[in-house]
Amino acid sequence: MEKAIVYQQSGKTVILYPVSNSGLTVEETAIKDVPTGVAYKIINVSELPTDREFRNAWACDSELNLTIDMEKARDVWRDKIRIARKPKLEELDIQYMRAQEAGEDTSAIVATKNKLRDFPAKPEITSASTVEELKVIWDSDLDIGGGE
Repeated sequence: MEKAIVYQQSGKTVILYPVSNSGLTVEETAIKDVPTGVAYKIINVSELPTDREFRNAWACDSELNLTIDMEKARDVWRDKIRIARKPKLEELDIQYMRAQEAGEDTSAIVATKNKLRDFPAKPEITSASTVEELKVIWDSDLDIGGGE
């Protein structure tokens, strides 16, 4: 069974995958590669989450079991929303300038832009307690794509 070495360093969860043809055991690899004095755990690769969407939110508890840091997961989701809304905001900026040049009403464009800008601050994101709850917070009406 394939093994991995898990440890925390500088607030990040590190996953090492030992090379099978190195001539070292997994334990020897851990001793060689994990910084001195840092606790580590050897796990089966099958224990790692298969959903990597929230990889930057992976954390370890006191026994080095993998968990999800929900504060980091919320930030990951907010960043995903920001990336997805960027092209829509750029498109709306062009529509706004054209409407303004033509002397047309821009209030609907401004309202949509504000809704997009405010979306990452939705209270539902702050109150989400699982990544599954985060994944359903997406505004398909604004066609910013990427939601589950």
